[in-house]
Amino acid sequence: MKLNSVKQVLGVTIIILLTMCYPYQRLKAQIWEPEGISMPGLWNGWTNPPVNVLALASSTQVPGGLVTKITSGTVRWHTTIKVAATGGDVIGGSYPFLFTSGPTSNPWQNTWKDVSVVMNTIQNYSYNGAADDQITVVNGKWYTANWQDNGYSATNAIFMETSGNPVDISTVSQSPLPGQVAVGQNVTVSITLSAAPCAEELFYLRYSNDGFTTTHLLPIIPTGTAGSAVIPATTGTVSYYIFSTTVANPTADYDMYALKVNNNAGTNYSFYYNTSNTNVTFRVNMSQQTVSPDGVHLVGDFQGWNTTATPMTNAGAGIYSVTLPLMSQSYQEYKFLNGNSYVGEETVPAACGADNGSGGFNRFITIPQSDSVLGAVCFSSCTACLPQVNVTFYVDMANETVSADGVHLAGDFQGWNPAGTPMTLLADKVYYTTVTLEANSVHQYKFINGITWDGKESVPATCGVDDGNGGYNRSVNVESTNMELPFVCFSSCSACAPPAELKNVTFKVNMSEQTVSPNGIHLVGDFQNWNPDTTEMTLMGNGIYTVTLPMGQGSYHEYKFINGTTWAEEESVPTECGVDDGNGGYNRFFTLSTNDTIMDAVCFASCAPCAAPPATSVVTFRVDMKEVIVSDSGVHLAGNFQGWDTHATPMTLIADGIYEVSVLINEGYLSQYKFINGNAWTDAEIVPSDCGMDDGNGGFNRFLTVPVSDTVTDAVCLNQCSVCHVGLPESPGAKLEVGKLWPNPSNDVCTINLNSPDKLNVKIRVLNSVGILVIPEVVSEIPSGSQMLRLDASHLIPGMYIVSMEIWMNGQKSVVNRCLIKK
Repeated sequence: MKLNSVKQVLGVTIIILLTMCYPYQRLKAQIWEPEGISMPGLWNGWTNPPVNVLALASSTQVPGGLVTKITSGTVRWHTTIKVAATGGDVIGGSYPFLFTSGPTSNPWQNTWKDVSVVMNTIQNYSYNGAADDQITVVNGKWYTANWQDNGYSATNAIFMETSGNPVDISTVSQSPLPGQVAVGQNVTVSITLSAAPCAEELFYLRYSNDGFTTTHLLPIIPTGTAGSAVIPATTGTVSYYIFSTTVANPTADYDMYALKVNNNAGTNYSFYYNTSNTNVTFRVNMSQQTVSPDGVHLVGDFQGWNTTATPMTNAGAGIYSVTLPLMSQSYQEYKFLNGNSYVGEETVPAACGADNGSGGFNRFITIPQSDSVLGAVCFSSCTACLPQVNVTFYVDMANETVSADGVHLAGDFQGWNPAGTPMTLLADKVYYTTVTLEANSVHQYKFINGITWDGKESVPATCGVDDGNGGYNRSVNVESTNMELPFVCFSSCSACAPPAELKNVTFKVNMSEQTVSPNGIHLVGDFQNWNPDTTEMTLMGNGIYTVTLPMGQGSYHEYKFINGTTWAEEESVPTECGVDDGNGGYNRFFTLSTNDTIMDAVCFASCAPCAAPPATSVVTFRVDMKEVIVSDSGVHLAGNFQGWDTHATPMTLIADGIYEVSVLINEGYLSQYKFINGNAWTDAEIVPSDCGMDDGNGGFNRFLTVPVSDTVTDAVCLNQCSVCHVGLPESPGAKLEVGKLWPNPSNDVCTINLNSPDKLNVKIRVLNSVGILVIPEVVSEIPSGSQMLRLDASHLIPGMYIVSMEIWMNGQKSVVNRCLIKK
């Protein structure tokens, strides 16, 4: 092989090896921004990326990181570190550290080393050098670092020490204003600071009239938070900015020495010297805008694009104006601001604008030789404002399932934003909105079912204009007066077919087998946009909830019931009475007849009505406690009809040693029970086997098959099968006839007949199904013979109640209970 060929092969090999050894990012001119620059060291436990000390962390790699990239002037990474024994970023001391850049998987990939930091001095750092950098910091100080971005190579950095946090340079202004500076005139530049600076902070105005090929530096010595400097008269266009530093009178590397900078957001402040001025009055019409509380401002070349320097005056009728002396025959660009920041800048149309290099346009003018008043252009327009009218749009969604996000209008008058202009439901799926448009203008639009272009209507060609995307838009020729456009059907040129005659549909659901949500019961369906919390149902009694809605005759609908207000509480409709809902479940359905319809009350989550509640009887249990000492906790009844709860059913003393309680139990139910002398199972009676049934625990329970009528048990002796040996006086029950309540069920007044050979004293109490007194005791003296007692139940809520009558005749008492059902 020839020597030249060997050299060529070796050259290729060396290039390949160099490419393998030096990743692509190291060849870049600047640090890759997503990784940025970090400053880990012993001062943060060598955590890298420094997520534990944000002042040391790259702002582009760590959320909240404070090492930020500055791109104006010398490209650099900048941070300020607070040093304090407590409450600072780091604690004072001497530390090894590094400047680093790399991915989170390898944050030490690139390092800059070999420097022992000397404060307020620019020093050179080796790329991937040998020794860690060293720094000494003192509690109570702040350290501002600037790291010059030279890419992946050796670079310069500086640490500047101050006794306080460097203050911001809040505002910069000049007098005379830009565009008003005459030849030979000095310019005073004034600044305000965010706070009084510390002793180490020095402020300078740097200016140039040759694009900073040469530089002039003027010191600014603030008094409190304000200061100024005077730029002596010169020629041409002058650019300037303000910076602070700890280094006195720097002669180079101004950006590296900067603690803080105000350079007009990177564009610098500027002015030029007028040789011949012309008064120009700028005017803008804001009548179609909501004017900012900060007023209207003018910005332009002639005033350094300063958003607050040139306020405009309200001249009436929405016209704002300002007059400025500007250099004759000079070319100027400008625009209007609604407010005092670029957030409120107008959007200048391309037709009357000059490219501003930022994706938009500026207005422009060549200053005339004589004083001029410019025409009042409309804000964000090339022309004067046209009269405006209100245009009301209507769309009928009768043939559509309306999106949960509603219906919207999109058009060229609102930036074709499918979610920007919501429409309001007028009636029966007709939506409308009113938009203010220029009179005698032409606009294109379409309706959106939802908030994205997926829900756009398909406008027919016969009533549309080509939208440039293979479809069509609607169009409107705006007249000179307010307009209401005709109703159109979504995706149609005409109105929807006339709606069917409305009929009332009454929906019913039986919730008696459910625990009803505190948020109530709701109906959802295609007729109300499937919204689970808008159509509440009303309790009509006995667990039945209803709601009545108007619907089109002959229309088909799907629906279901909600126990609450969210889809998590929807019923599970059985397959046999449902249609597939497209989500793995089923909906109820119906087709409305030609008449008003009242649906049957179906059981929640069922195809059929709920099972009828079983008939019940009032059982009055009695026990004789004469032969025992009654517990301080009282006497209780426990049984299978109340969950065997020894606390839940207290008994009441009604006579000498006799306790009783009345309980509502299903007819035919085999009740097992026992009496409790106290309120714990250790206090339970021992039921003899002769009158008990096996309780499965080696003992016995009392038992009773509930009859079809109310009943009172014998007052058996505790722990015995029979009454105690000392009995009650003979009951007058054999001579007393007590009739039934009538009518029963009742929703108003009911009566009960008493027939007695002697006069009676009757005490009546009404209790609900859990034994709570709901009608106070009523005491009546009843003469002998057949008498009728009246009981007013009109104020009771629907449900089941026990009417307990304590009847005294000839000094003897009987207790009679009756069950009342309130409708």
